[in-house]
Amino acid sequence: GPKAGRITRAAGIVPGAGCRVPGLFPTKPHHLSSNCCVTDAELVEGARRGDRAAFDAIVERYQHVVFRTALAVTSNREEAEDAAQETFLRAFGHIRAFRGDSSLKTWLLAIAWREGISKRRSLVNRLRRVEGQVRGVQKMVEDDRYCIDILTQIAAIEAETHQASYDVAQ
Repeated sequence: GPKAGRITRAAGIVPGAGCRVPGLFPTKPHHLSSNCCVTDAELVEGARRGDRAAFDAIVERYQHVVFRTALAVTSNREEAEDAAQETFLRAFGHIRAFRGDSSLKTWLLAIAWREGISKRRSLVNRLRRVEGQVRGVQKMVEDDRYCIDILTQIAAIEAETHQASYDVAQ
């Protein structure tokens, strides 16, 4: 879907340039007859060799589970989309470092989890800053109310003083 295009375009990958992604670029040729018939190990090896279609197939295969993981961490759809995109960007940049000690899915989900935590921390920090700003505004409003109360009292005292001096003059 559109999310696959967003993720792969951000990584500099053109969906369909070497692998037909269902629903995208149906007229483009593809080298891999089916994403489901190719093992993760084959896709990783292809991606390591610079085969963008192989990495595109990795994105297509795991984008939904990566997004769901990020959403579970962030509880925010927009932040989860960003975390999923960052996950694939990091994976693309570090595919050569993938040792295969765990499955590709586990590796991607670990990256997604860390990206989600990072996004959540960022969101929490933004909320704290906003809360601080709100408290500052509330304090200013309270200060303004206090000032208005004082000015009201001063005006009342001035009116009483003026009335008293008028009464004395009479």
